[in-house]
Formats: sequence, structure tokens, C-alpha cells
Amino acid sequence: MKYKRGPKTMLDSDLESLLKNIVELMFNDLCLAIEAESAMKAANDLLIPMDLRGVQFDGAWCYTAIHNSLALNLSISLARLFEEPSKKIHHDHTDLASIPALVHFLSKPQSIDVLVGNARNWTPQISRMEDVHEKACRTSIEKIFNKYRDLTSSSAGKSALETLSNYRTARIAHSLHGKVIKNIPKYGELFLLIDFAEDIVLNAKLAIKGESHDLGDSRLISYKEAKAFWGPAFRGIKKEANKA
Repeated sequence: MKYKRGPKTMLDSDLESLLKNIVELMFNDLCLAIEAESAMKAANDLLIPMDLRGVQFDGAWCYTAIHNSLALNLSISLARLFEEPSKKIHHDHTDLASIPALVHFLSKPQSIDVLVGNARNWTPQISRMEDVHEKACRTSIEKIFNKYRDLTSSSAGKSALETLSNYRTARIAHSLHGKVIKNIPKYGELFLLIDFAEDIVLNAKLAIKGESHDLGDSRLISYKEAKAFWGPAFRGIKKEANKA
């Protein structure tokens, strides 16, 4: 495809700043997605043992509204993370902070040179760590490419991405009349995408900023907070249902 504007020439400092901005925005979306995922999973884990599925109770519509809102919020965060740059412009000119945009910029040899050069200076106060940091940076970049390739080449991954993209276009970013939504993202598809997004974003955090993150503790805290909210609510519902 011939673009009005071709590849963009960037200074190393501008490219570094761009990559840092992208990864920070992606990390924020990832954290929001994990919070929504944790709230949904906690509700489901409590609801099933209490045998409340299908039980009619006062306020059931509110629970449904909250759960649907969580699913929508998760879909929005993931739609931003996996949004493809416009095909109408050269991807060098995209302003998206998404995984496909990140992969595009990391595919540039200039990006690798900039990031590896930065990595060798992650800990200037500690001698003889330059080669170790360079290897860690290169390994993280390779993991990003591998994870993205695994997602986009698998039938489950392609299906999840296509469903999310269509849903985003028809219902999240726009409200299009006359456009049939073939499928709404299933929970399993959303959870699959968030797992891939977490691996990619955390490796990007390390490669671009030299920051190592493990969101296991954050996910556990979010899950416990969600159970602390849902637990009393479901126990109250169960108590009222038993009276009926």
C-alpha cells in the first residue's frame, strides 16, 4: 500500500520517549483489566458454591448490571491493548499505545539498538553487569515477539482477537446500526487475551524501562478485595432466598 507519508525518521531520544509512553499507557490498561478480571472471577467463585444461579431475588438486576459493566470494562481495556494501527497510514505515524503498535516499533533495528544501549546502563553503580542486562533486554524483546506470534497464529487467539475487534468497532468505539455482531467476546476469550497481554506488557516494561514487575500480588489483592465485597452481598442474598 502506498501512503501519503512514508516511514518516519526518528531521533534515538524521540524513539525512546515514544516507547516509554506506549508501555506506560499499556501497563495502566493492563492493571485496569486485571482489576475487572479479579472482580468477575471472585463473584463467580462465590456464586457457584452458594447455588444462587437462577435464583430470583430483589436486586438481581443490579448484580447483572455490575457484572455486565465489569465485562464491558475488561473488553474496553483489552480492545485498547490489542487495537491495530490504521491501515490508512504508515504505522510509524500511529499514535496508538497498543501491543500491535509496540511490536511494529520494536521491529525496527534502531529500537533494538536504543534499548540494548540503555540496558547496559541500567545499574551504573554495579560493575560488570552490562552484558547481563543486555541479555535480559534482548530476551524480553524476543519473548514479546514470540508471545505475539503465538497469539496471532493460533486459531483460538485469532478468533478471540477478531471477535474483540468486531465488538469494539460495532459497540464500544461506535454504535453502528445495520451492522450484525457475529459474536460477543466470551469470558474464556477475554481471559485468554489478558494472559497474553500480561506477558507482553511486563516483558516490554523490562526491555524498555528496565523495570521488573510481578502482578501476582496485585492480582491476589484485587481478588481478595473483590471477595470481601461480594461475600457479604451473596450471604445476604442467600439468607433472604432461604426465607422465601
